[in-house]
Amino acid sequence: MIQLFFPSSGFAWVFVAGLLSLLIAASWSDMRRMIVPKWISLTTLAVGVIASMARGAWLGWAGLTTWILPAGGGLGLGLLDGLLFALAGVAVGFTVMLVLWILGVCGGGDVKLYAAVGAWVGPLSIFPVLGVAGGCLCCVGMVFVVLKLLRGKAFKKPTAGKPPKHRVVAFSWPLAVGALLVLAFLLGRDQLMIRSAIQVSSQVQNDAH
Repeated sequence: MIQLFFPSSGFAWVFVAGLLSLLIAASWSDMRRMIVPKWISLTTLAVGVIASMARGAWLGWAGLTTWILPAGGGLGLGLLDGLLFALAGVAVGFTVMLVLWILGVCGGGDVKLYAAVGAWVGPLSIFPVLGVAGGCLCCVGMVFVVLKLLRGKAFKKPTAGKPPKHRVVAFSWPLAVGALLVLAFLLGRDQLMIRSAIQVSSQVQNDAH
């Protein structure tokens, strides 16, 4: 039995649109004020848990493979599986970002928002999301360094009595990019698996005749 992430393509589009809407709101606030409001992070977390439970319930109801609980367990078991999936994603996302917060790399709002996204994508997919987000931040940092080198400001000593200015980078928009790419990959993988299963089924029927 194949293990799909999304129970249907229609559900996938609603799922992705919901998450991206919340992340766009977080990015808008983050880039304007360099802060992610707590209500956005908590809303993203709550809606993510509900979305994952709905996804798990649908998969269970359809008799498809869920996350860790036995397949074919029905609506109730799928609902529980979705809840465990979301909580595990939150725990992993929070732990990883907490380490970065302790190191002074990010702020407390970033920790909450990244943990909230874990409720949507789960404990395994949160790693490629974080990887893509980190890659975006590295690319942006390299662009700024190159621009400063071209302007001759990279090694310029600050004026006496004036502390050097440090640009604070928003962490939320790279998270949105990472989430979009990973979810698009999962949707594409689901479609390939469905097509492959249909082809195998058709081949078996043709051989039987």
